[in-house]
Amino acid sequence: MTSLAVANPSSSRSWIGDGLLLLTAWGLVSAGLLLSQLPLIAAAGPLDPDSQMRLVEVRDFLNGASWTDMLQPRIVPPDGLVMHWSRLIDLPLALLIRLAEPAFGRDKAELFAIAAWPLALYLVYFLGIASIARRLLGRDALVPAIAFAIFAGPALGMFMPGHITHHNAQIALLTVLVALALKTDRSEIAGVGAGLIAAVMLSIGLETLPLVGIVAGGIALLWAFDPIRRQPGARAFGLFFACGMIVQRAFAAAPADWLATPCDIASYPYVAVAVVGGLGLAALAQKDPMYLATRLAGLAALGVVALGVIATINPLCLKGPYAEVDPRLIPLWLDHVTEARTIFRVAHDSISQLIAYYLAPAIALAASISALARAERGARPGWILLVACLATAIAVSMWQLRGATFASVLAVPGLAYLVIQVRRWGKGRKPLAVALSLLAVYLLPNQFAHLVAPGLINSAFAKPHPGTTATTGTASAQADCSARPAYAELAVQPIGTVLAGSNLGPSVLVNTPHSVVSAPFHRNTGGILDGFAAFGGSEATARDIITRRHVSYVMLCPADDEMGLIAKAHPAGMAARLMKGERFDWLQPIDTTGTLRVWRVSDPALSGWIDSVITGSNAPRPHSLPRASDMRGTL
Repeated sequence: MTSLAVANPSSSRSWIGDGLLLLTAWGLVSAGLLLSQLPLIAAAGPLDPDSQMRLVEVRDFLNGASWTDMLQPRIVPPDGLVMHWSRLIDLPLALLIRLAEPAFGRDKAELFAIAAWPLALYLVYFLGIASIARRLLGRDALVPAIAFAIFAGPALGMFMPGHITHHNAQIALLTVLVALALKTDRSEIAGVGAGLIAAVMLSIGLETLPLVGIVAGGIALLWAFDPIRRQPGARAFGLFFACGMIVQRAFAAAPADWLATPCDIASYPYVAVAVVGGLGLAALAQKDPMYLATRLAGLAALGVVALGVIATINPLCLKGPYAEVDPRLIPLWLDHVTEARTIFRVAHDSISQLIAYYLAPAIALAASISALARAERGARPGWILLVACLATAIAVSMWQLRGATFASVLAVPGLAYLVIQVRRWGKGRKPLAVALSLLAVYLLPNQFAHLVAPGLINSAFAKPHPGTTATTGTASAQADCSARPAYAELAVQPIGTVLAGSNLGPSVLVNTPHSVVSAPFHRNTGGILDGFAAFGGSEATARDIITRRHVSYVMLCPADDEMGLIAKAHPAGMAARLMKGERFDWLQPIDTTGTLRVWRVSDPALSGWIDSVITGSNAPRPHSLPRASDMRGTL
């Protein structure tokens, strides 16, 4: 059999050389990303809705919102919306802004933070990938692993400067979690680190719940089959995972909410499962090795108890984080969210995207299974864990495309293994044949090329959308809807509530002092439903919703995908009629010639309520309102 693991510990010299190689690769790629993205985010700010909302949250935090106060008062006022996000991402961004603000001012400090944070996480991602590759394949895998880590297009997009959602932190932490899990047979400290990182990942967001579960189950099963070597690592993982989940909940929520049971955050039901599973594993590993059947029976009993605990506390959470989403949102909104598409929807929408997202992970899964079959006995547990994680990520990505980012990362070791095998095959063969074979291995699963090439072709031949320049394709037209310059006129209007498509809710919040009815977050059920009903319904329906929601402004962007869907599905609705240029007596045009179309509700019975609430002498000003300098300038 072929040895696929490092036989002896690497020398300090090799680690120094590898570290320099990693830093060089990271530095070059980061410099390229900065050069390409910095002018854009300096002029337009973050463009994706999640990053815009994150910046709003960070401003809240800097302006006095408490650690546990996740209320966003400018979404569906006056009650506001309690967000399901974590302050763990707000904290480093807020620190970066505070550090840079004395020297550069708030605007440039924000620009520094939203550019630097993704690239710092990108370095963590590189380090995690390098550690996994060295552990499974040795030093020879480092260069191909770095190359495929860069080629992982779905992941690369998450580390672009300006992308400050929690997804890039999840990707980076996943690589570190797997790297530490692979070392739990050698190091108790690795078990401690893996347990804590697993807890942090779930606290940040539950997208990684399946992968954290597979890693935890993998550590437990590997202990069951090799109890002597893996006892310290498994015991440490279970103990610190349980404790980490308890601590994160204690700090993430006010004491009155510690026992709340929402399914979309790492709340009490998930903490209880972690305590049962983690402490149970630590207790089992603490005992003498026993028989294999006894160990497996103990783990099975833990699983049954854990399921029983979550079923008792909140059985809906057995269905996952989206269990409590209003069913009306699924066909109307959730099915159209890009990252929530199934593999069948992706295939229907674009064969090129199907190839870009799924080809490399599929090749890597086959390669990883081959590596497992060929590996020496001591190297097999690591490959078993990797195969399980990659297969889980692929399965998740088939259900929801968001899993493709994790699959693209976990595919890297398997693809690096193919390169090593081609090198070994090429010894003694003609150099041209070897070179062509290596080129094919590098290019065939190149997700970055598969993702970028269709976009470049489409942008070169796409017809301009109304309201965009002749050189602007559909994707950039959608981005124009979110860019700060488009909001200059709306930003200086008297403060009020804006009725806009949910996609553009965060754009309004980050670029203006206004509130919004609709924003693209699953807890905003009423706001999303009202937005669709108002824009897709009759004039009477729209007026009724505008009255009930105390709306002061109506806004739409003709290039917005969501608004296009509504107008197509409801040609007699308000959105379609406004996009055709029809006038409504009760809507006074403010800006109908630029990227956005904005009207002020002129009927006194329909507007003005929110103005008096926010600007009244006895009313508190929402802590997330931008300053006047944010309205027309740059970051």
